Amino acid sequence: MKSGLRGLGLLLMLIAQPAFAAGETLVNGNFATGDLTGWTSGGIKGGFVLLVQNGQAFPGNSAADPISFPDGEKSWAADVRSNFEGTLDSVGILVSDLFIPNSPTLKFQTHSQHANVEAQILLLKATADPIYPKPEDLLMQVAVVNTTPGEGSLYSFEEQTVDLSSFYNASNPLRGTPMRLEIRQRTTQARKGWYTLFTNFDAGPSLPMPELPGDLNGDQRRDTLDAVLALQIIAGVRSVPNPIWLKIGDISPKHPDGSYGDGSINIGDVIHLLRRAIGLEPDPWP
Repeated sequence: MKSGLRGLGLLLMLIAQPAFAAGETLVNGNFATGDLTGWTSGGIKGGFVLLVQNGQAFPGNSAADPISFPDGEKSWAADVRSNFEGTLDSVGILVSDLFIPNSPTLKFQTHSQHANVEAQILLLKATADPIYPKPEDLLMQVAVVNTTPGEGSLYSFEEQTVDLSSFYNASNPLRGTPMRLEIRQRTTQARKGWYTLFTNFDAGPSLPMPELPGDLNGDQRRDTLDAVLALQIIAGVRSVPNPIWLKIGDISPKHPDGSYGDGSINIGDVIHLLRRAIGLEPDPWP
């Protein structure tokens, strides 16, 4: 019974492990999907996030004289803000999904309604609590520049950059540092819930798709990280995003004619990958 519980615990730990599939970098940075795909909103003491569209009215932005978004008509931005009451310890929070940077520089564009706001960009380790991260889980913390705050069409977004060179692996981007990007904003003027808009986050192009059978994360290896990805697919934690993933991950069973696979990613593929990872299945493989 105890060994069974230990096995179940190990299985759950593997499913919960942060693992990255090929192609995964910072997604939906301009919120072009019209929703927060790739992001999670939250807040402390009533802080919140709205997704707002160019030319549309939202609190602090009149449709009669709106600020113009960088990508023009029908483009989107995330409105991160304190509660409407302007409580000083109210914080709006927006957190990206896990990603690996594919560039030494993070770029984004932002605009604040007023000078009396405090906005920050946090880079968090994959395992960090996004609302209350521990100091040791913080990779970097950068103040958002706010040199031209204001309301209306006379104002525009500012482009900003964050140095990611310490986390970017130029020779093999998939071996870069996994992280989450977090935006925080709060008012510094009591009873004024000012907004700050963010859009066009860019941490580099999509990472390469895999080619080796079993290499689900595209790092040119077949190891336990690939087994974790396969296990997460089986558990429903992660979906199969495209046919390439299915082709790469479907490595079992092996047939007499030398072909392999059964049209799905299942526990047989996980076992096959784990045996390869610990050296029980040498080349030719699979």
